[in-house]
Formats: sequence, structure tokens, C-alpha cells
Amino acid sequence: MTTVADTTAAPIEGTPDDEFDTLIENATMRRKPVRLSLDGELRGEYELVKDRIAQRAAKRDAARTAAAAAALTGGGDTRLGTKTPEAPPADERDPEQDHLDELVEKMRAKAPTIIVQGMSSTEYNRLLQAHPPRKDPTTGRVDPRDYDGYNSATFPPALVRASIVKPTMTDARWAKLDAKLDDTQFDKLYNAAAQVNRRDEDIPF
Repeated sequence: MTTVADTTAAPIEGTPDDEFDTLIENATMRRKPVRLSLDGELRGEYELVKDRIAQRAAKRDAARTAAAAAALTGGGDTRLGTKTPEAPPADERDPEQDHLDELVEKMRAKAPTIIVQGMSSTEYNRLLQAHPPRKDPTTGRVDPRDYDGYNSATFPPALVRASIVKPTMTDARWAKLDAKLDDTQFDKLYNAAAQVNRRDEDIPF
């Protein structure tokens, strides 16, 4: 028996004009908050304390593993008078954990929230065209560093500055911020700016 395809399905309908106009008028650009810890001394101390806590945690894990292995094999060697090693408590709190928590709160108090916002495709492409890839003056070939289609030295900071909407980025404020950012902090801002401008959203349609 031959099955005939159903051709009576309802046609796909677009959004009505008046509803579409309202949606356009109320449209907003994507935003992303970025927290930056601007106190380098606190960040350095935090990393040192965190590393010491991690080392002690690794030693405790090794001790628990040794104790468990000894228990499985019947304990220590009675001929040598050794005892089964005792495992440290599983819920043992590191002596420096309180200090680490205090450092986190101090860093948070000195970590401003910067709001990065996407721009329209027209604005983004205008900014992109203002930073064309560098070319070898002799051969005319594009600099290998700029194969992505823009000047990799000037476009990223221009994108970051253009994408920041809070606080207001005056020339003086940007100069101060830019002078204090290390590569990791700048990359955090640049990745956020690239995300709201160029990367796909994780939405269910």
C-alpha cells in the first residue's frame, strides 16, 4: 500500500508587523558583568595560602589512602611492632581556611563590577574596519599575527573599551584602567566583549 504524504499542514507564519515593531523597539543588547580583583598584593597572598592548603589536603588524602590500604592488608607488621596508620578526620578543617576566606572577602571589596555590552552588527563592523590587519610593505602579505582579519594589537583594546557601558569609559578613566590591567585581567574583559558581540548564545532556539 502506498502512503501519500500529507500536504495539508498549516503554513509557517511570521510575526505580525505591529508585534514585530514592538519587539524591535524594546530590543536590548546582550550584557555580561565582569568582576576584576584590582589588588595585586591580596591576589598574590591568596594564591600562596590556597597553594599551602592544597598541599596539606594532598598529604591528608595520601594518609587516608595509606590507612585504608593498611586496613585491607591486616594492619601493621606485628613482627616489627608497627601500628596501622591512623587516617586524619575526613572533615578536618585546614588551619588557614579562615584566613583564605578573609582574603576572599577583602578581594571582593576591592573588585569592581564592569558591565560589558554587545553592539549592533553595524557598529561592530565599523570598529573592525578601523583596525585592518597589518601587511608587509614589501610583499603586501598579511602579517601572520592578523590572520583573523584585524590588527591583533589594536582591535582587542578598542573592542573592550567600546563594549564597556558601566562605569562610563572616559579617556582618562580608560587610560588608568588599561595601565593597571595584567594580561589575565585584560583577557577576561576581552573574552566577555567577544562573547557578547560575536559568540552564539546558549538559548533553546
